[in-house]
Formats: sequence, C-alpha cells, structure tokens
Amino acid sequence: MTATLVVYESKYGVSEAVAGHLGRVLGPARVCRVSELLQGGELCDAALGAAEFVVIVAPVYRHSPDERVQEFVRARADQLRARKVALVCVGLATSAGAVRAYLQPLTDVLGDCVVWTGGLGGRIALDWLEAPDREDVERAEDLRGHRGLGDLDAYSAEAVAEAALAIKAVRDSFARAMPAEDLRAHIDDFLSRHATCTLCTGAGGHVRATPVEYGYAEGSLYLLSEGGEKFAHLLVNPHVSVAVYDPYKGMDKLAGLQLLGVAGLVADDSPERARALELHGLDEVRLATLPFALNLIRVHVERAEFLWSGFTAMGFDVRQTYLFPADVAAEPDPAPPGEPRA
Repeated sequence: MTATLVVYESKYGVSEAVAGHLGRVLGPARVCRVSELLQGGELCDAALGAAEFVVIVAPVYRHSPDERVQEFVRARADQLRARKVALVCVGLATSAGAVRAYLQPLTDVLGDCVVWTGGLGGRIALDWLEAPDREDVERAEDLRGHRGLGDLDAYSAEAVAEAALAIKAVRDSFARAMPAEDLRAHIDDFLSRHATCTLCTGAGGHVRATPVEYGYAEGSLYLLSEGGEKFAHLLVNPHVSVAVYDPYKGMDKLAGLQLLGVAGLVADDSPERARALELHGLDEVRLATLPFALNLIRVHVERAEFLWSGFTAMGFDVRQTYLFPADVAAEPDPAPPGEPRA
C-alpha cells in the first residue's frame, strides 16, 4: 500500500478536521501539523521520509495559503518534488478560479509533482477570529454584514468525502500494478477456494451485513437465501458490497477481497438457475423437499480490491484493483426483486 502523509495547518480547527478525515480515508496514513515538521519533529519527519504520496491541506487567510504551509513547501521543496502531491485549500470560496488562485503560491514551487488540486469549504464565526482576521472579514465587500456561523459556513461533509475518494483514486492509480490477466487469475482462484462471504446491502438509513455461502463462476457470485431484510434493501438498491477473506494470521499473511457489484434475482425458469444450483451441489428436486422456497441472488462483480501479502513478493503493491468486464453472461431477472413487470 502507498505510504501517505497528510500535512496541514489550522488556526481555528476546520482544516485540522479536514486533514483528519482525509487521513482516515487515505489510510494507512499519518496526519501531521506543518509546525511539527518545521520544528523537526522526529515522528512526522520520518513519516515524510517514508511517504510516497503527500496531501497538503492549506487554510486560506487573506486570500493566500497559510504562511506556515508556504514556508513548509519552500523548505521541503526537494523532498516534495520527489513524491506525488495533492493540494487542498480550505476557505469560503471554492470556485475553480478561486482555488487556482489560492494554490498558485504552492503550485509555482512544486510544479509537476502536483497530481491533484481542489478546494473545500470552510467556516467562520466572527467571535472565533483574532483581531486582524476579524477586521479582514469586516472589510471584505462580499462578506460585509454577515455576523453568524450559518451565514459564513461553506463546510460540507459530503464534499470532504468526495474529495477524499477522488484523491484516493488518483493516488492508487500510481500503484505498482500486476498485469490485469494475471490479477484476474488470482482473484478467480481465491474466490473458487472459498465458499462463505459477507454480503452488505443498504437502502435509505438501513444497512445489513449477512454471512452467506456462495458459488462463483465467470465473474458472478450466486447466493441462496430463504429471505430476510437484505431483500428489502435490494428492492430499492441493487448495489452491494461483498467481502471474502482468510482468517487473520499476522500482518505478513493478509488475504482478503472486497467486491462491488450489482445484485439481481435469477428467475426460476432461467437456464442460469440450474447451473448456479450445481455450484451449491443442489438441484430443483432437492429444493422441492424443503418446507420453504430458496431465492437465488446473482451478484455480477464490477470491481475487486484484493489485499494479499503475496503480491509484495512478486514486486507489486500489496493491494491490487481489478475492474471486471461488462456483464455479457446471462442476465438475472431485470426487474428489481419483487418489482412487477408491466
């Protein structure tokens, strides 16, 4: 996994909170205040030395990045240029033009190592501010007359989450990737050697994680279930996540798959149903002896994230991502579970 460092400075706490959220999404990562790095803090200095990817969170004061952030970028420019860097400014203005202008002093120094830039909304309550900052706000024509947190609040948890995932996608694109054909073979082998997964479904404010047996064939998981809350979720949201993993035996023996896909019911009269039942060692004759019906769910896997310690011995990152091809196999019932057809 790519070693990541999130660096920030914060006067009133908003940028500190943003940095913390980014660090958790980008983990494993360390989050360090710029002042600790400028003062030679050993822990943060070691984190910068080990990092392959650095995120710099810069609060905006008087239309410029925090002076301590600028000082850090100038002082560590050589180290930063040897890495991939994402720049995030935090302020009340988040338009593309404003973000570009705010980050200009940093991009001018760092140049081509910057692989992502973006702006996130901050917030101001006048009673937080030090006198020079309060005077600056009161002089600003676009802010004059505002006095409450609500009027000066551009912060959005959703925007922070979206930015974190966007940065993660860019960072992960630089990973030492295994050739897709070889990775698919490892994924197929792992899924074929296991038979139990955790199926995660959700809709609205409801979520569910269900341990269930599966059969695997050609990029699809087939799960049999007598029913339950997961079908209420699938009725309105067919997107699911599935986890398959080995028992934990140490950090050097990790093996687990996180799968994203789309679930649907396989119709009772579909030829696919008979093939899927064979994966479970069943047929319609045996099912008919049960006192209840079994529903067959097919999950077409779209994306797999495979964490396996064995990848490192092959010269690749321990976490590999594979995108499955478009679904060309037999389709499950196109109507959502329980949805009548016209």
